Amino acid sequence: FFKTFDNQKYISEYRIEKLESMLHPAKFFRINRSYIVSLATVRQIHSWFGNRLKLYLEPEAESEIIVSRERIKRFKKWLGK
Repeated sequence: FFKTFDNQKYISEYRIEKLESMLHPAKFFRINRSYIVSLATVRQIHSWFGNRLKLYLEPEAESEIIVSRERIKRFKKWLGK
């Protein structure tokens, strides 16, 4: 499913791989096997165990949003850091 800025949830008929290819890469980033995030939703980023990053989003996610180790370098580049 995906969640909108006004906290509405919608079921997607596409697999995450297909969604990733459909979304604008400057605005959306796949942070792990389960999540694609919008740059506009990222409020805070904290260091996390195992050289990973934990994201705090607005609207809030229902579970912890952790950037996988494999994607950290690309994620930082996406952020412009």
